[in-house]
Amino acid sequence: MQKKVKEALDAGVHITACKACADQLGVTDDLKKLGIEVVYWGVPLTDILKNDETLLTI
Repeated sequence: MQKKVKEALDAGVHITACKACADQLGVTDDLKKLGIEVVYWGVPLTDILKNDETLLTI
């Protein structure tokens, strides 16, 4: 999975992870080391859903 994430980042894909979730799982530092932005997603996700915007999640 880390290899696929690196390939996506190298291709220019912007990847973020939920900080609250990452903190609960104890992986925040690991995600940051992979070059993944770790931010709180509560409010932005709510806004995306309210505005009927598109979001790809894995």
